[in-house]
Amino acid sequence: MRRGQRGYIGGLDTRLKESRCRANLSRSQVAEQIGITPSTLADYEIGHRQPSLPVLVSLADIYGVATDYLLGRNNINLPYLPNTTGLTDEQIDAICYVIRAMKR
Repeated sequence: MRRGQRGYIGGLDTRLKESRCRANLSRSQVAEQIGITPSTLADYEIGHRQPSLPVLVSLADIYGVATDYLLGRNNINLPYLPNTTGLTDEQIDAICYVIRAMKR
């Protein structure tokens, strides 16, 4: 999908490149981790193509950002919420309690 086409996500290219650079990773390193070629990643970063949803999620995971940030839905470049896989319900509740307490 190219600029000007219906469904094109403006700014995604810039956010992808900036996020990769902030993570101090080369295109080759990232491409290898998600099973694409470095030239495909370059196409994403210059706006010639846009990644599929699974690739976008993988990129967000690698860069430690939310997909909403990459998509331009928010301008806050914060890491996504921690992965709670393997934690008990009590541990997850404790994390939520700490977050609520910090917001006060």
